[in-house]
Amino acid sequence: GVLLPLGGPGETTYIVDRFYLGGAGGPVRGFINKGCGPSDARRARVDASPEGGADGTPVSVPTGGAGAGRDSLGGDVMAMASASVAFPLPNKVLHEAGVYGHVFADVGATVPLDTSAGMPSSTGEFTRALAGAGRSLASQPRVCVGAGIAWGMRLGRIELNYVHVPASQPFD
Repeated sequence: GVLLPLGGPGETTYIVDRFYLGGAGGPVRGFINKGCGPSDARRARVDASPEGGADGTPVSVPTGGAGAGRDSLGGDVMAMASASVAFPLPNKVLHEAGVYGHVFADVGATVPLDTSAGMPSSTGEFTRALAGAGRSLASQPRVCVGAGIAWGMRLGRIELNYVHVPASQPFD
């Protein structure tokens, strides 16, 4: 997918409109929610608690978990692919209940589109900007492989997966 900003030179896309990858049930499993893609160090905030920052000095307040202290920025260009193979489990009761096994592999990445020189106004400029984003996508893949069991229901499915992440980037 490609997201283009509206407006003149130097315009950027809104962060809420950007593409995000990662998270349970997302297109690239094994990463924290919105954990695959550009991120930036979280800005320090003023904490007026007695533990520090009572004088108005900014202090960094970690939130815990993987990627703590970083904010997901999302990307203007996204590429992802997923492959899976489902198979019946040997237990007849589980099979009749709609429970099955599966193995899968996911790969994906998101990157910003370089609009520093302005919005591409011609096909050639757009092709060059997209080619640069494509090179970035190819150099920063996030990959996961895994296996699990899934229970297919009318409203969706519930999965219990084991995931291995052989390719990630710093701060994922």
